[in-house]
Amino acid sequence: MNSARDSLIKVERLKNILVSRAVGQSAEADNDEYVDLRRELVANSQVQASIPSFVVSCRTLSEFWNFIKIKFSHYQERRDYLKEQFEPLLNLLEFDSTGLETASSSGDLFKRQFPAGLPFGLSKPNLAFVPEQGSQKAVFEDGPDVGVIREKVYPDFTYELLQSGLSGRPFTPSVPALIRMCQTEREKSFFLSYASNYSMWSQKVPILIPQAWIQWHSKTKANLRSEASSYADDLYRVDFVAFWKQKRFAILVDDISHYAKQVSARWDADEEAYSKQDRKLRKEGWQVFRVSNWEIRKETFIPEILADLREYIGF
Repeated sequence: MNSARDSLIKVERLKNILVSRAVGQSAEADNDEYVDLRRELVANSQVQASIPSFVVSCRTLSEFWNFIKIKFSHYQERRDYLKEQFEPLLNLLEFDSTGLETASSSGDLFKRQFPAGLPFGLSKPNLAFVPEQGSQKAVFEDGPDVGVIREKVYPDFTYELLQSGLSGRPFTPSVPALIRMCQTEREKSFFLSYASNYSMWSQKVPILIPQAWIQWHSKTKANLRSEASSYADDLYRVDFVAFWKQKRFAILVDDISHYAKQVSARWDADEEAYSKQDRKLRKEGWQVFRVSNWEIRKETFIPEILADLREYIGF
């Protein structure tokens, strides 16, 4: 049996055992199977970097139950959380289990997720269709103020890897250039605090990539809204993205317009739009971390925010 396929089956079984325990449906014999599967997978170099951290820390189903019942009160929240946490690893193993590539070819997973590349920067990137082997291939074009990430991202993407990936390209990811890409003063403050606190420019920590275009349309949002397009209210560009332990993270610095609509001189809460954004991002495989402008203005909160982000990403 293909080793990735074998690992995929075992990870799926482990996840199913945890879901059953999380909703109170597990059998007594499940604990022994969980203990054996967990021990094997934690020692498996193919999956150990991407396995959810709570699997590493919870050696038994009893320990997992103590963890999940405190974290979430409702069954559906627990199901959603487990789906979100296991999805990146399952996607990786499912891709590798086709036999087209070995598990070490993690850059190809990124190419599958972003076949035209992932552009970042304040300017809208240009998209070109170029000939390739008698067909056409869509690619984002590099520019002096737009960088495009194309490969060698997983499992962990650092500033050093960003520099080497864009070497010789029109955009050079220098420290000042990345700072200038931050759209607001709050984003810049958050970015600089993170970079300074974790020595992002020199240490092996996740690079926060500013203004990443995770979606692109040739038409403007105004045109899409006038056509009642289902894409009109999606996030096209997110404040920061990071790639770590085979997972991708969307980090959003929210002002009031993210969760409210302006009506005359007041702002009314827009819970529907806010929750839809998160669901859409999570459905597409993003781990979502939100920070409010209010928190960043209160500078005493920044160390706590950074500690939470570090725990969430897992570095």
